[in-house]
Order: sequence, then C-alpha cells, then structure tokens
Amino acid sequence: TESGITRFADSEITKDVTPTAKGDERIHPVVINPDLTVVSEGGYRSVCVSVKSKVLFPDSLYAKDPARWRFALLRDAVGFVVFWILACWLPFPWSLLAGVLCGGAIAALFVLGHDAAHGTYSTDAHRNARVAQLLLLPSLTPVPLWKLGHNRIHHGLTGLPADWIWHPASPADYKNMNPVERGWYRVCRSPWGFWLYYTVEVWWRGMAWYSIRNREHRNGWIPVLLFLVAWFWLSAMVGGLSGVATGLVLPLLVFQETIGFVVFVNHTHPRVGFHASRTGWNAAEVQLRDSTTYKSRFFGFWLHNILYHVPHHVDTRIPWFALPEALDILAQAFPHLIIERESPVRSAFRYARACFLYDFDRKLWIPRSPSQWRTPERPPEGNPV
Repeated sequence: TESGITRFADSEITKDVTPTAKGDERIHPVVINPDLTVVSEGGYRSVCVSVKSKVLFPDSLYAKDPARWRFALLRDAVGFVVFWILACWLPFPWSLLAGVLCGGAIAALFVLGHDAAHGTYSTDAHRNARVAQLLLLPSLTPVPLWKLGHNRIHHGLTGLPADWIWHPASPADYKNMNPVERGWYRVCRSPWGFWLYYTVEVWWRGMAWYSIRNREHRNGWIPVLLFLVAWFWLSAMVGGLSGVATGLVLPLLVFQETIGFVVFVNHTHPRVGFHASRTGWNAAEVQLRDSTTYKSRFFGFWLHNILYHVPHHVDTRIPWFALPEALDILAQAFPHLIIERESPVRSAFRYARACFLYDFDRKLWIPRSPSQWRTPERPPEGNPV
C-alpha cells in the first residue's frame, strides 16, 4: 500500500469511527466524549480511574469566544498579507526575512484552521468548515483530506501503524531497508529534514497522491489550486521571479518545516510509546500518555497553544485558548503527564537523536548513533515508556 491513509481507508475506517450528530465529519468517539480508563501500569494512578471529560472539565472550558477568534484571525491574516507584500517587494536580504515571517503567519493560520476543522470556532458545522477552508488555503491544505488524515485517523488511531505520521521504524524494519531508504529515514528524522518529511510524506503522498488515486477526494483541491494560481500570479506581478521565490516558495518551506517540527515534538519523546498492533493499545489511555505539552510562551502566542497537545488529544472540542486551563485540570488528576518546560527546539534536536528507532516488543526507544546498538535483534537498554 502507498500510504497509511490508504491502508486505513481500505481496511479499518468502518470499525474505528462513528458519525457525529452534525455534518458528514466522522471522529473517533473517544475524542468526542472521552471515557478515560487509565490502567495502573500506566503510572498515572495506583488504581484504575474512569472519568468523562464533561465531568472532569467545566462547561465554561468549551465556550465559544468570537472576540478572541476575530483578534487571532485578524492578526494572522494581516501578518500573512503584509509579510507577503514585503517579501515580494523588498530587496535582498530583507525579502528573505519577510518571507520567513510570512511562513510563520501561514503556520499560525494553519493552526487556527486546524482548530476550526475540529469545530471550535462555531456551533454551526458548515461555518466551521468554511472558516477552516479559508484558513488552510495559504498552506495549500484541502479540508476534506485534512479531516480524513487528522480528525479521523490521527485522533482515532493514535500510536497505531495507521496513524503513520512520525510512526518510527523498528530495528528489524531499519535492517531491511535499502541504503536509499535508510538515508531518507535518517534525513526525515532530523530537525533539518522536517520540511522534507512534511512536503513529501504528508502533503504529497498523504494528500495529493492519495487524491490522484481516489477520485472522490479531488474536489477538495479546487479552491487550493485556484488560490495557488492567484498567489503565484500576484507574486510574479509584484516581484517577478524573485517575488515568487521569496513570496511563495520560501514561506511554504518555512511553514512545512514549522508544522513538521510541531508534529514531531508533540508525539516524539522518550516516554511516548508506539504500537505495532492493537495488542495492549487502549484508545483512551493513548490520548493522555502518547502526547506531550511544552509550556512555551513564545510558541503559545505564535501558534495558538498547539504545543499544549495532551488536553487537545483528550478532547478536541476544547478551543485553543482554553488548552492551558484544561492542562492544569488534567495535571492535577494525572500527575505523570509529559509536560516539558525546556525549549521545544532544543527538545527536537535532543529527541531526534534519542528517539530514532523503536522496539515495539520491549517498548524502548533506540538512539540514532550506531555505536549504541549492534543489531536489531539485540537492542540496547533505553528509557522505558
């Protein structure tokens, strides 16, 4: 099979998702109304605990806040347009700086679009879909495919092979790779290669190529392609070929590196586990255990708390501005959540070295350096998950 989405859509989708009350979006029921059963061996409590999110979280946590949304939308949209114009118009090297900032604005818009696609913008499902499409256009992301890959697969099958983004290879898998495949794997699991991974594996193989092979998903690309043509034409009109390079190509590369980095640090950590099959996998427990949170004011302001990932996985109905409060509530009930206070950039470099391969049988990460392990059959001792 060509991608995790293909495998999931062909074999598992009917067993793992159920329709919601509104619209045609399908989400794993544990995400909509979690019944979190945390077993004692997970280390969260000495006894089993069962809670529902509406009991754990107050109703105020789910309240819509149009004023906050309008401010965030205005900030990021104005930033995107202003930095795009400057990237096309300013001379080198200022155009490069403006292009980087434009890419940062695209990443911020993407996070808001991601949140709207989860239904946190409005109580109207159709309005959420329209806002999500508008916000995801600068990242060239079609909403239907994003909902399939993210809302349904990632949140429904977290940590399983079907949730293939940043799913690590086992030592045996790595041993069976040819030299080109090993080189690609090493590059993609390096902070310098996050943009390559997102562009090729996620955007091209996971969305574009999947649409080429599955006709029913092609319509979602129509607004994306129209936006891309307009963006290219306007960039060329303002700045010529250099305007296209600094006002379109560079911002997209910055966005791809940023989101590749975000997804990596959100789900790669010595205490995060992955699963080769459903054996030992608990749909509720993984939402607590297999995500991280970084308390970074800079990233929280820039990317709308996307690194507060544990509460987002527990209940995607919680809007981005309420995630810090939700984390505080969760941390009191489950003190062993993965909460980092160091820079997520530093963690990306550190965990790219420490979390290279994964022994699914022993639940151990194997580091990048070959000197620390000899053969896939005899992995070294590592940090237990």
